[in-house]
Amino acid sequence: FWLDNEVTPYLLELVRYIARWNKEDKKIPIKKRKPIRIFIFSPGGDLDTYRSIADVIQLSKTPVVGINMGVAYSAAAMIFLSCHTRLMLPSASVLFHKGSSHIAGGFNEVYAAMIEYQKQVEELSHIIEKNTSYSIEEIEENMSSDWYIRASEALERGVCHKIIDNIEEIM
Repeated sequence: FWLDNEVTPYLLELVRYIARWNKEDKKIPIKKRKPIRIFIFSPGGDLDTYRSIADVIQLSKTPVVGINMGVAYSAAAMIFLSCHTRLMLPSASVLFHKGSSHIAGGFNEVYAAMIEYQKQVEELSHIIEKNTSYSIEEIEENMSSDWYIRASEALERGVCHKIIDNIEEIM
């Protein structure tokens, strides 16, 4: 599956595929299942869409391999981080940040939306902490602006599991 555009609700098709492939694989032992491969080259996008996709990836019994083909930014970086196995091309990068929002409405609506958004950003920090070797202090400091991580550091800090050095690894 190629995630090579913005993360929008149109990408929820991936949720359907993962569910269907898990259903088809149900009687196959997990170790013998053909992994689901998600090739990522995305600038990011919608936080709610990311959360749905990440939950389904994490629940998938069929292994999900994320392959960063160049850029996995923002919501796409978080989808990448949710994959069971994470591979990166040598010149690929990820971007973590607090995102952006366009909140409108009356005071009460804007206030409620900001509280929810703050909770979501805190959740992102904890997911990064859980899936990498970065401390929460490092994450909070780096996420004060756009935080780019190149492949070599990503490998060193657990953002990815392997830097691809043979094209056959992604097939």
